Amino acid sequence: EPFVAYLERYTEEGKKAMEAAQKSNASNDPMLMMEDMQFTAIEIRKPGLGDPIKGWVRQSSPIASKVMELKCPDGTTEGIEPVVP
Repeated sequence: EPFVAYLERYTEEGKKAMEAAQKSNASNDPMLMMEDMQFTAIEIRKPGLGDPIKGWVRQSSPIASKVMELKCPDGTTEGIEPVVP
């Protein structure tokens, strides 16, 4: 049964930097840019926390690994396959 383990979004600064790079048609490799921004421009949180603003932490935060820990709703960790839209 599919489930959402965590949500991910760009920070405002990250979104602006990504849009600026796309508009400039820079010859920079987008994948390299994503690697650079991965820990500073992305925030994550567990789903279902009610208030959509609370609960977001930067991917560089010490608690991010706990948020990103993959567990099925029943607590098992076997057979999980990531799906990225």
